[in-house]
Amino acid sequence: VKLAKKTGLTCKKSIEVIDVVFSSIKESLALGETVELRKFGVFGFRKHKAREARNPRTGELVNIPAQRHPRFKASKFLNAIINGEA
Repeated sequence: VKLAKKTGLTCKKSIEVIDVVFSSIKESLALGETVELRKFGVFGFRKHKAREARNPRTGELVNIPAQRHPRFKASKFLNAIINGEA
């Protein structure tokens, strides 16, 4: 609703715009790319190696495959705003 009021777009059109932005971010992350939004932050991922873990209930060894986990790092500018420094 705030986006619609600030831009003059309809609520439906505003939702479509937001959906496109987030879909683009998800697609880029799926391709292994990072997405930087200036003065906001960086969407990226962390790689975790394959490893063995132990099931605490049964004690059985379980293989955990290599994975990428999404991550967001806020910019210095955004951190300053949140902490009331800007």
